[in-house]
Amino acid sequence: MNEWDVFISHASEDKEKVAAPLADRLREAGMRVWLDEHELLLGDSLRRKIDEGLANSKWGIVVLSPHFFQKEWPQSELDALLSREMQGQRVLLPVWHDITAEAICKYSPLIAARLAVKTENGLDAVVAAILKAVQRGRRVESGEVDADFLSRWSALATGRGGSVEELLSRSRVWVGIQIGDYLLKQQIGYGGAGVVFKATHRSLGTTAALKLLFPLSADSERLIGATLRAVRALAALHHPGIAKLYDFGFVDAGRLKCPYLVHEYISGKDLFRWCKDDAPTANERIRTALGIAEGLNASHRCSFVGEYGFAQTGILHGDIKPSNVLVRDADQSPVLIDFMVPDLQRMRAQPYTEDRLRGWRKVGNEYKYFDHSTAIFGTPGYMPPEQEIDGIVTPASDVFSLGRTFAKLLWERPIEHVMAFDNENKDTLLARLVLRMVQPQPKQRPSLEDVLVALKELSTERKKSSLRQFFRF
Repeated sequence: MNEWDVFISHASEDKEKVAAPLADRLREAGMRVWLDEHELLLGDSLRRKIDEGLANSKWGIVVLSPHFFQKEWPQSELDALLSREMQGQRVLLPVWHDITAEAICKYSPLIAARLAVKTENGLDAVVAAILKAVQRGRRVESGEVDADFLSRWSALATGRGGSVEELLSRSRVWVGIQIGDYLLKQQIGYGGAGVVFKATHRSLGTTAALKLLFPLSADSERLIGATLRAVRALAALHHPGIAKLYDFGFVDAGRLKCPYLVHEYISGKDLFRWCKDDAPTANERIRTALGIAEGLNASHRCSFVGEYGFAQTGILHGDIKPSNVLVRDADQSPVLIDFMVPDLQRMRAQPYTEDRLRGWRKVGNEYKYFDHSTAIFGTPGYMPPEQEIDGIVTPASDVFSLGRTFAKLLWERPIEHVMAFDNENKDTLLARLVLRMVQPQPKQRPSLEDVLVALKELSTERKKSSLRQFFRF
């Protein structure tokens, strides 16, 4: 038997302006929608299909309009939904279209007394109100997660679940799913380790960014130890240029476990989008580069107590790239996000098709041996050779990724083009610094402290004149 999240009851005259576009918007939000034009096929029994939709939909959206109250079919659907409410189920979501409360009261005082949303406020407002009502109506206990969502999540990790996009579009609506103490609001990004959602704390109402990682294949004892190491380290990061860690936990996905991390929600743009949309000046780009380097240096120098009580120093990022740097809307300062968690990454459940992902591939003008087990430790194009080939992450590998990111920030072009540019301008101090950062051998790269000193020198007044020729605005 098919199941739907919402059934849309409407008069045919309201289909084009309200019912059809509303159904499209709700489907885009991940909901399964029953609408007659999508469900009825040639030869179907009209009554039987409508009964099936009414009986197997969690909610009923009723588009109330003058046309609605002139038709028998829509009113019969309304009666069926009211019958379910009389049995203790809250299912009715009224939408008023070109009608007043007085007119509705003339037909049904009971319906007129119900809180409704009006189409005169726009379809976006209607969709938002429906999603909010559905979220509040879901009865979830602490730690409960949508079973269908996690079963597909688990299948994705083992190579049988298609793409992330397919998962998020076909799974049960994830708006309102509870993970730990947080309710998911909307998807804001995804990568090789998991998907990031904007979320709200169930009790406090505060907003955060929740990253649900792909399932892990390790046993519980190793899993807990690895997580404690990662979380102790990430929780020790206190710097305005680094997104704060608020919480962590696990949810079960069949026989596998999915870790999740809850971070400070940053309102801003990623580095690439900021460069495109805001067209920052040369000085602003250098100031941003300096801010990124300062945040990374703070992580490399921070101290924390490990799981066995010993003091440890230094946290590596492991995946520096433009999409992992956000520029705050409030003060235009850069913030590093999405620190890689090596222990958790190493225990991620590997697809059964893993062997097919090993082999030689062409990268630029060279052929490199590609191994799926090391590819999850960063982003191709930003990883140094030792990380991409051997899975080794060191302070020097962070410097390499930072140099690649600087090339995108400062010139908005691949580092190979910066090399050609530098060959024509031997005195370009900034380009020479970036080129040293992306040397293939770790020993040939400058330390992060040296990078900071050079950027501070380049940001002073006496160096500005030597930078103008290297930017095009």
